[in-house]
Amino acid sequence: MLTILQEILAPARAGACAVPAFDCVEDMMVRTVRETAEALRAPLIIGRATA
Repeated sequence: MLTILQEILAPARAGACAVPAFDCVEDMMVRTVRETAEALRAPLIIGRATA
């Protein structure tokens, strides 16, 4: 799900937890990180890196 950063960081700040950010180079890494976060019901930030 796409959302604005404020919607991710405000609950994390209130709950005193971190939101990981991943700099992904390949589509497989994006898929793996996204699927893992969905399974854990955890927020994350995905950046798209270029090799």
